[in-house]
Amino acid sequence: YYRCTKGRGAENCHNKKYTREEALKKQVSEILSRIEIPEEIVIALRDDAKALQDEELKGVREQERTARRNASDTQSKRDKLLEGFLAGVISADDYKRKSSELEDLQTTFELEARKHAEVKSATFEQVETLARAASSARIAYESGDMDAKREILSNVVSNLVLLDGRIVSYQLKEPFCFLEKGDNGELIHEWWAL
Repeated sequence: YYRCTKGRGAENCHNKKYTREEALKKQVSEILSRIEIPEEIVIALRDDAKALQDEELKGVREQERTARRNASDTQSKRDKLLEGFLAGVISADDYKRKSSELEDLQTTFELEARKHAEVKSATFEQVETLARAASSARIAYESGDMDAKREILSNVVSNLVLLDGRIVSYQLKEPFCFLEKGDNGELIHEWWAL
């Protein structure tokens, strides 16, 4: 049996009577079933996220190539500048000034290229992990020990409100709220309407 501990003050406690553990477990299972998605949806979400990630990385790789090309072109300009200085066509002051400018520009391009080269995205893996966690949350809750149940609840749901032994309101935490299904099995978050 569970009861309100009045942790938020007696005036905020609307549940005046004890509630059976089995009744709460059943209600929590019903809530978790609202984010339980079938394997084909998990795979579709993963594949879409992978396609988006590949497209994004293609753009990043193109930016990296452009930065490397610009760095190489700048090095060629520096080489020509040195040749001009050694041939006596360019004065020492002009050489130092222009060489410094080109060196700074080349360093900027090289840093930009390095930054783009380091971009690695694991978005699709995160989407798949989230979708699999959502699809198995109810089963893990029902078969888990008390610590597992607490962990699942703390990761997925917040602000459970009990009134006369019934959970009358709750919030699914992000990103699980995006996977909530309606009574007919459709994804109901406004994000899916796009």
